[in-house]
Amino acid sequence: MKLPLLLGLSLVISTVFAPSAALAGERCETESCRAQIERFQRYAQNGSFEAMLILAVAYANGEGVEQDIDKARQWMKESIRLRNPQAFHVKSSWRRHGVVFEQDIERADHFRDRAIELGFAPAMYEKAIDLLRENRDVDLALELISEAAEQGHPESMYAVARFYEEGVLGEPDLQAAGEIYKHLAVVGHSDARTRLRAIADEFEQQSEQGQTIARQLREYENMERIQVRALTGSLEDRLAQMNELLFKHFDNRPPTGSRFRRAHACGAANPGCRIIYQHGQDFVGHTLMEALGLDRY
Repeated sequence: MKLPLLLGLSLVISTVFAPSAALAGERCETESCRAQIERFQRYAQNGSFEAMLILAVAYANGEGVEQDIDKARQWMKESIRLRNPQAFHVKSSWRRHGVVFEQDIERADHFRDRAIELGFAPAMYEKAIDLLRENRDVDLALELISEAAEQGHPESMYAVARFYEEGVLGEPDLQAAGEIYKHLAVVGHSDARTRLRAIADEFEQQSEQGQTIARQLREYENMERIQVRALTGSLEDRLAQMNELLFKHFDNRPPTGSRFRRAHACGAANPGCRIIYQHGQDFVGHTLMEALGLDRY
């Protein structure tokens, strides 16, 4: 890897990958929220790996239920057994920080790699950040970020846009950066909007062709802002919407003799496999608020 590329990456890493402050966020503590969590028990017993993960996080934090580390481990194990990509990522985080399970960095890396094998973009992004910060396997890091960006993972898309803007991978390409920023601006990425305006302003000062590009980049200003995820609203609103979606697949099944319904793993004939999980849009979360993606942007 050439020195100029490493220097360029270091400059971008310092801004793109700067750690954000932990958000307290909303917790599931009201009676109505507890009732929402209770409904996930049936869905989980009937084979929903999404519900299993929600219960694992809920029991780990005592949100909507009494804290119970054994149940948190139990539901996490079941969700992982069904190859839930996000479950592998959450368990990786737990292992990395000594939450629920004993801290074990090697196991944390193992579970994150499993999430990556299943195509989970946030895990790709997280590993890429670690590699770039440690200045090792830079080519692999760029490959992971690019793949996650192709899935539509916002943070990865933003990183790639910065690479284009700063000329990290070659000559700067402001138009390519602007097109990515435009997409992110429409879905509410505030910093992308700021950078897009700056790029559009720069093109406006150029030739007629540059002014045309500027007009195209400014199209986002007339577009209605859309939500990054299908599920929106407060924590309780999100849980209610998830309940409604999972009800269609996991509430009306006949009871079985076992405690857990042995559903098919993700990737097999499982109609509920993609209800909640969306490529490139879910990410690791220590609380229900974070796991549901309500603390973003």
